[in-house]
Amino acid sequence: MTEGLHNSHYRPDIDGLRALAILPVLLFHATIPGFSGGYVGVDIFFVISGYLITSILAREITAGKFSVASFYERRLRRIFPALISVVLAVVLIAPFFLLPTELAPLGREAISALLFVANINFWRESGYFSPQAEMKPLLHTWSLGIEEQFYLFCPIAIFIIFKHAYNWRAHLIAGATLASFLACVLMTPLKPSASFYLLPTRAWELLAGSLLAVLVSQDFLSAASRPVIRSALATGGLAAVLLPVFIYDQGTEFPGYAAAVPVVGSALLIGFAPGTLAGRFLSLRAFVSIGQISYSLYLWHWPVMVFGRAAGWLSTPAGKIGLTLASLLLGYISMRLIETPTRNKRRVPPRILMPVAATSVAAVVLVAAIYPRLSLWEARLPPEVVALDKARHDISPKRETCHFSSGLPDPSRTCVLGGTTASVAVWGDSHGVELAQALSEHIPVRQITYSACAPAVGRKSPARRPDCQKHNDQTLQFLINSPEVRQVVMVAFYDFSPEGKDELLAKFSDTAKALKDSGKQVLIVGPTPYIGHNVDLPTYLAHGGKPSVAFDAGDIERFKGVMEQHAAALVLPTDAFCSIKECSLVYEGHSLLFDAHHPTMRAARVTARNVVRALDRIDQRLATHQ
Repeated sequence: MTEGLHNSHYRPDIDGLRALAILPVLLFHATIPGFSGGYVGVDIFFVISGYLITSILAREITAGKFSVASFYERRLRRIFPALISVVLAVVLIAPFFLLPTELAPLGREAISALLFVANINFWRESGYFSPQAEMKPLLHTWSLGIEEQFYLFCPIAIFIIFKHAYNWRAHLIAGATLASFLACVLMTPLKPSASFYLLPTRAWELLAGSLLAVLVSQDFLSAASRPVIRSALATGGLAAVLLPVFIYDQGTEFPGYAAAVPVVGSALLIGFAPGTLAGRFLSLRAFVSIGQISYSLYLWHWPVMVFGRAAGWLSTPAGKIGLTLASLLLGYISMRLIETPTRNKRRVPPRILMPVAATSVAAVVLVAAIYPRLSLWEARLPPEVVALDKARHDISPKRETCHFSSGLPDPSRTCVLGGTTASVAVWGDSHGVELAQALSEHIPVRQITYSACAPAVGRKSPARRPDCQKHNDQTLQFLINSPEVRQVVMVAFYDFSPEGKDELLAKFSDTAKALKDSGKQVLIVGPTPYIGHNVDLPTYLAHGGKPSVAFDAGDIERFKGVMEQHAAALVLPTDAFCSIKECSLVYEGHSLLFDAHHPTMRAARVTARNVVRALDRIDQRLATHQ
């Protein structure tokens, strides 16, 4: 993403390829329709970066001019000045746009960006495509973290390989590439966030560029020297780079196998584009010009979009266009006034560069640690806005310790809340976490919850939760065979989108029947109102969003019809939060949800009180019939 060839080896088509990388990213983040897979631009950057760095290192090592100090000085000149400028600007401007809870982690995020560990920080915080990520103005620095971590060992590794295993250099790099790719493929469905953010599962994309550089230096690609073959390969590469931009979306399992398409496409273009129609296309002046500002444009565009979204500008076509043009302008100014001067050793000699860089980093770190924490930022907002925003922290204190998202936890060893033994079990996906905690304030409860794994036995496991089916089988058997558990409360996120809806409800109902047939009392908790998967409700409401959503009585009636087939008792949160026509998204001045669709503890307590009453009624009916 951030390196260029020396002038004698300059290739305008690679700058053009940079343009094909940054433009989809820019348009995707500007929410321009049609660019749903624009995030693959980062993968293109990785390949370009790996190729250029390795090409430079190979020439320097071969010529006996390699110097670790010189390498990192170039990286410092190329990366730091623009990065520090963006981080400082974000820290200073963010308090005027972000909500208090969004502002709280900014200092840590700014410092992690400057230390090139942003990818690790954001991996621990949230997924790249989560609604909360949309309000993190330094989220995009995760890719710089990947690159710089790669370049901590890349120069030394390349040097050792070229000096001591020269004839095996392609084999060794190919092996490392394959190992990282396999790790990526294996980890993507199991740990999607880790696979997306962490170096071991992303290194193969940079290594693909490194391998290409070695193959080019060995003249290995000369076998495809015929113009018709080169043209076909370059055209195929162009298609592989462009198609994912329009075909992929946020639902694509990524990186995994899907990332191989733009990576291979980028390698084909770098390897074969010169002298072809694809190469001439990439060398068009417009593409080259955008490619030359691609690094600064990448750095500035995302904060522009985050602040634009907070201000409401990103919600209109004019706003999207305006923010896109503003990003391009800032990228150009940054390239001319910051990037270019600091890369000139005469204007900024090494004896000045290092002290200035160190002082600048220390100053920005100090500002980032103190400035966003000033109490005046929260005080500038109305109390009702602060209350809506703070709802995102209204979660179960046991969410981290008693809730599972992978593996096969032993149901008999799951948490018992509110006591040492429990006759009531809450079985659900992540929507059962706060409900279990709220119920434990009334009665002891065993919490058996597993992310994205509805208690629907026989339903195929989601790709990102491969152990879901086994977990459900184990849990069902445990509950059936447990004399201690008399009552089971079942709950899930009931996605009413057409895909898989009927199957989910049917399997859910069948599971309730199996429990009931074994002698258990079963109560099913229905859906809580929400707007959509990608609407972070506290943020939406705090920024003035409509505090209600239309009530779809038809969906609820269908839900009741399926669940009541086996005479299971029902508690419907919509009874508490909805009228005939609409559902409130605010309860007692607070957001009903702490994110896009999970109920807050405040909302869960309302549902829990109704669950306790319903369980008591079931007990009373049974006592009457005995």
